[in-house]
Amino acid sequence: MNLGEISTIRDILMGRQMEEYERRFREMEAKMTAMMEDLETQIDRGNNQALDQNNRLEKSLTDQLNQLDEAIGKRLEALEQALRDTSRADQARIGQLLSEMGQKLIAG
Repeated sequence: MNLGEISTIRDILMGRQMEEYERRFREMEAKMTAMMEDLETQIDRGNNQALDQNNRLEKSLTDQLNQLDEAIGKRLEALEQALRDTSRADQARIGQLLSEMGQKLIAG
């Protein structure tokens, strides 16, 4: 008996079962392909949502940092002005004290 005859006998004995197995296999393969495509779509959607959320968070943090930087800059400017004003007032007061001491020394 050769290989071709064995295949023929197998087809005769198991032909219907083999066709049923092949049909089921094709159905399962189609379902699996559809599930994989659906999974890929869900992953893509999740990635896009994560990127969008990340971009919104980044913008929010950038805005907050800019506001904080601006507030610090204004506060620093106010402190520098207060320091200049205090320095001028101190210089005037020192000048006045030196003048008074000079007058006291002259008066004697």
